[in-house]
Amino acid sequence: MGLDFLMDSKRRQAIEEKITDFKEFLDSFPAEEQLKRIWLEIYSNSAMDRLVALEVRNDLIKKIFDGTENYEATGNQLSKFMERANDCQNHLEKLSEHIIKYIEKAVDASEEDGSDLMDLMQQSKSILRDATK
Repeated sequence: MGLDFLMDSKRRQAIEEKITDFKEFLDSFPAEEQLKRIWLEIYSNSAMDRLVALEVRNDLIKKIFDGTENYEATGNQLSKFMERANDCQNHLEKLSEHIIKYIEKAVDASEEDGSDLMDLMQQSKSILRDATK
């Protein structure tokens, strides 16, 4: 990753662990492999982009309060990074909604009681909710 220097190592490690958890969840998920790869890519990109945007935002805020940068010079940049972090959050929420809809359709199509799929839905809600923290 080209922007590693921007990220706090503990936060980056936490995001990488969440991505690993999500991949493990997808490995147990009853969906096509191509769809799982797309979901994993969306999740990974959004989570890492959000982290980078928040780190740059935090750095700019720190520089403003330290007096090394003035708000007029960095305010526009700060706004763009906050917007980027919000966009990434929206992508994660849309992914969560899409996966839940996929599971609901699978439950409706299942002739069994669907309890395993409902467990997967609860697990997916938990994993995707954790990604946004």
